[in-house]
Amino acid sequence: MKAAARRLRRPRPRRTRDAPQRAPEILARLRVAYPEARCALEHRNAFELLCATILSAQCTDARVNLVTPTLFAAYPTPEALGRACEPARSQERGSYFAFFWSQVCISLISRC
Repeated sequence: MKAAARRLRRPRPRRTRDAPQRAPEILARLRVAYPEARCALEHRNAFELLCATILSAQCTDARVNLVTPTLFAAYPTPEALGRACEPARSQERGSYFAFFWSQVCISLISRC
């Protein structure tokens, strides 16, 4: 069964050198095909969208939308979030919550 599934897979398109030139056309086609599409994650800027996207890997978008207003009120900038994450990075990883928060912080900080 696995061999049959492998044969049915389409090859992944390779990134070509002309990808940056093709991007506007692809985006235009997507806008025509999905005119009402919008991001389910509530955000006001790129920093908030990045954080919400990383958090959404661990839970639902609805849950992320519940917690991010409080998160961004307390830590509105990457620098503020980085200062908040310092204790989590230096803590011993004794509890699951401390480990989870530490991993989320590391993931967010590494991308800001």
